[in-house]
Amino acid sequence: MKYVALLIAAALCASCVTNDFRVVDLLKPGMTQIEAFGVITSFGFERRAVVNRPVDGWATTGGRYDDIQGRTSDVEQRLKQEIRVAEMYPVGHGLLGSGLLYLFYGQDGKLREHYRYQIN
Repeated sequence: MKYVALLIAAALCASCVTNDFRVVDLLKPGMTQIEAFGVITSFGFERRAVVNRPVDGWATTGGRYDDIQGRTSDVEQRLKQEIRVAEMYPVGHGLLGSGLLYLFYGQDGKLREHYRYQIN
């Protein structure tokens, strides 16, 4: 019985290369927002938020893992480039894992940066 449990655990771990990692690998700087959206939705992920840059810039509220404005402000400062649009997608990982995929687009509508934030 112990070996059956180990086999089940091994099978679950073997599938740990989940779609959240695959989609991150397929996203490339320079993609248009439409191209990136197509890649992400082809894996079944749905956009939770899309935010356009406020007139007075991104708020630097900080703190929460889902603070899209604070994260965008950090990226903008680090890249020293204006980020016009930020998107956030919830992405699952295996049976119990979850995370958020962030995408940041410049003035030309092309992807400047993206990253996946692991929640658990």
